Amino acid sequence: MQRLQKRILTFTFILALLFPVSFFVQPQTVSAAPETCQCYCGSVDGAYKTTLSNTENAGSACAASCKPTEAYVGCFTAEDINTPENNTKCWEEQECLKSTVIINGKPFGSDWGESQPTQCVNGQHYCYTKGSTISLGVLIPKSDGTSASSVAGIGEYVQLVYTFLLGAGSLLAVLMVMIGGLQWVMARGNQTAIGNAKERMSKAIMGIVLLFGAVTIMTFIDPSLTKFEEFRVPKIQQSIFVDKDSGCEALIALKGAVTLDRSTGYCGDSTGGKATITAITSGKNVSGLEVGDTCNFQQCKDETEQCIKDKSTNETSCQSCLDIDPDNEAGIPPTPFTCAEFSKDEFDFVKNPVTLEYEAQLTKQNTCFYSQDSDLIALSLFDLPWDIADAAFTSGTCAQLTIDCTAVTECRDYLRQEIVTSRGGHPTPLVSIFDAPTTHDAVCIDDPCSVGPCRLGEASIGGEPPCMQVPLF
Repeated sequence: MQRLQKRILTFTFILALLFPVSFFVQPQTVSAAPETCQCYCGSVDGAYKTTLSNTENAGSACAASCKPTEAYVGCFTAEDINTPENNTKCWEEQECLKSTVIINGKPFGSDWGESQPTQCVNGQHYCYTKGSTISLGVLIPKSDGTSASSVAGIGEYVQLVYTFLLGAGSLLAVLMVMIGGLQWVMARGNQTAIGNAKERMSKAIMGIVLLFGAVTIMTFIDPSLTKFEEFRVPKIQQSIFVDKDSGCEALIALKGAVTLDRSTGYCGDSTGGKATITAITSGKNVSGLEVGDTCNFQQCKDETEQCIKDKSTNETSCQSCLDIDPDNEAGIPPTPFTCAEFSKDEFDFVKNPVTLEYEAQLTKQNTCFYSQDSDLIALSLFDLPWDIADAAFTSGTCAQLTIDCTAVTECRDYLRQEIVTSRGGHPTPLVSIFDAPTTHDAVCIDDPCSVGPCRLGEASIGGEPPCMQVPLF
């Protein structure tokens, strides 16, 4: 028993000696150096770089580098792709004006914001989808002496009313000061009348100060607040994440994250339509890319063509709808899905002489479709051996219906639209193809070139109904 007590006392004594050592001697940990980031401030001229900081005290250090009238935008590391230069809400002017959105089959242009956002670098503004105009029941006078009869949205309406009330309020305040002065002169020493005149004048002056002071304060905070553009939602550019299969255009769109040895090119051009990566400055939005890798340009000079890659040779070439026949060189089998991929409408951006803004106008409607019509297949195979041509009758072919809006000036011009195939021959009238994607009746009523309104007339015996103009009265 005594031996057991001695062992317990000895064990307790050893623990008592080791406890202080284990308490005061801690394992050393090596802390990583804080990552460096670039500070950005936002002024009336846009976002700009200030100082370098570390991520531990980025908020306080970067905010201290901004002027009192400026906004703190953020601190971005070298791996961060969300810098003001890459802000997807910021657009160049021409880039915005040429951007269109198709809503219910109709193209809508874009408006470039008037004010310089603090979140965008200098020269880049927000871009807004242009909606239809709304007619006003009461004209609103404008600062240039004209009157507004329509607005593009609630933001423009509030801005017009606010600008009008700003001028009207200033005029009313000046009138109150003049009336107060006249009351003071006519008071003839009457202290009550003089007090009323002073009160009227002081309130008028205070109103002017508040009226313009509010505008001044909002301008210092954010100039866009006085433009009332916040009522509209800015458009966001497409975010692009790339890998080895991405085209050169996608790498160039990253705005400096990946550098190529050439910045322009086309699919299958004289250099093979390739470019080499010479530098990678951001790896957060790229996957598996290394310096020395090559990419293929995927844009064709002819916008109606598609860039096709041969998987066996890794070479690219531009192909059109008329190239996809049963015996095409690219080895692409004609299918409904394949043919539909080659349908692409052509637009021109024309400056409206009234609004002085760019608007998208349809110039050609190109519809590529799959057909098993024997007449079309015969036209596409007239120079092939009979055994190949005979087998091709079961595989079908791609054919194209092109509505050239530059040649359509009235409704009856739609009847002249024809279907063509790849290997020449005579164009086939639209009405004679049984599996065409649309008949001339539908083309007439849809009026894609906006020359109408159009309607179908009475058909002659054995003929098709003509496409006629709808009388306005």
